[in-house]
Order: sequence, then structure tokens, then C-alpha cells
Amino acid sequence: MEHQILQALAQHKAYFRSFIDLLIQKFKPLQIYCFNSNVYFRKHDGVFSLSNSKYEVDYSLLMVTESKTRIDHEVRDYASQMYEDGEIVILCHGQEAIAEAINNNSRFFISVLSTGELIYNHDGINLRGIAKRYDYGQSAVKAHDHFQYRIALAEGFLKGSEECLNNEQYTISTFLLHQAVEQSCIGLIRVCLGYRSEFHNLKRLLQLCNSFSNDPFSYFFNGNKDDEKLFDILMKSYSQARYAKEFKIDKDTAIVLFSRVSGFIDLVANICEGHVIYLEKEAKNVG
Repeated sequence: MEHQILQALAQHKAYFRSFIDLLIQKFKPLQIYCFNSNVYFRKHDGVFSLSNSKYEVDYSLLMVTESKTRIDHEVRDYASQMYEDGEIVILCHGQEAIAEAINNNSRFFISVLSTGELIYNHDGINLRGIAKRYDYGQSAVKAHDHFQYRIALAEGFLKGSEECLNNEQYTISTFLLHQAVEQSCIGLIRVCLGYRSEFHNLKRLLQLCNSFSNDPFSYFFNGNKDDEKLFDILMKSYSQARYAKEFKIDKDTAIVLFSRVSGFIDLVANICEGHVIYLEKEAKNVG
């Protein structure tokens, strides 16, 4: 068993290095930092299949670019096609924007550049040299304000969804549930990472949440195929509820989704409140 794990690990390391090389060749970044990785080892034995082992790693990466132009969508599409050993989220930011954010006491960028793993460095500016120590002074207050703003939006969308549900407008109800989950995730990421996310893809938002807690992602992706189908419907509602006449949600599906999203908002609130308390403690310890 140990031999299989070591062999699978070696294979993954070689595969990941090849993937990074492809990423570098295509996008010419200045640096790439890894700020989170989740490892899974899966051993498969079956009567009618060959025994095999799979070493999967989900990564959260920061790509530093020379240009100010954001290339997140292009990088995301490329990475989703090329990386097959798990899930990967890559955030892309220009070096000048990062330097400015650090100067403005960005918790996310200071943390990543100070303690993240530098897995690639071109001959550009070494941003580790400009990463100052994070000032926790007002972090809890700011995090609490962001939490209150986003959770109010999420609860507002949830209330609107409930009204549509009562009025038998099931498709619109589901669309509003999508908005509730999106706002919850944006607030959660802002509170726990200190990062302002600018994408709308729910699965990608949940994957980014894995860099501080697996609970949000596993709430929807818990191995239950029915739950994953429900999440897929929720994802599709963002565009199809508005633009596809044939996209319809039945009453039972809408009710189950409403219950699931209500529970998710409660989960998000608990995580955010706990992290605000953590930031308060950090500020006192530093002070």
C-alpha cells in the first residue's frame, strides 16, 4: 500500500510539473504561487477491472502577470481542459495591482506572498521583497462589515425566492437561489481570505472556499449524485432561467433547492462569524 502511494505521488508530481510548464509557455507569468492544496488518494480494486491507484490534488494558485490586463477566463478555460488530477483554481493579477493592494494592507496578497509556496519565478520583480507584515488592526471590523452586507443580500434573494415559490414561479425562485449562493460565497471568501472575488461560477467559488474550509464545497458535493444533479440545476439557472424558454423547474425540485440553499446560508453565517472572532483575537495578540 505504501509503495502504491509513493508511486502515485511521484506520478502526480511529474504530471503537475508538466502542467505548470505548459501554463508558463502559454501565458508567460512572472510568478506562480500555491496558497492551498488538498490531497486525495484513491485506490480502486474490482473483480472486473485492473487494480489502480490515483493521487489527486486540488490546487489554489495565484498567477502574477506583467500586464494589467486580466486573463482569468482564458487561464480558467485552459486549466480546466489541461489539468486532470483534481480541481484547480487560478487567480490572475498584474504585478502593479498586487503591489498596490499590498501597499493598501491586503490580507490576501500579503498572506500569499509571505507564506505561499513560490512554484515558479521568472526574472520579474520578486514580490516577496515588497510583501510587508499584515496589520490586523481593523481587519475584524472590515470583515464584519463585508459579512453583514453580503449576508443581507443573500437573505434578500432567499426571501424573494420564497415568495416566488409561494406564487408557483419555480424557475425564477431557483434563479434567485443561485444569486443567494453567489452572494454567500463572495462574502465568505472576502471574510476568510480577504479577497474580492469577481467571478460568478458557483462551483469555482466553492472550490476557492476550499483554501480555508472544505465545508462549503462538501455541502453540495458530498458524493450524493442526486445532490450534485440539484447543484447542476442551480448552476444552469443563472443563464437559462433568463434566456432559455424551455428551461423549467418543477415544484418538488424548487422546494428541495430552497431548503438546501437555506441551510447553506446558515453554514456560511457560522463560518463567517467564527472567522471574525478569530481576526479579533489576532488583532489583540498583535496589539
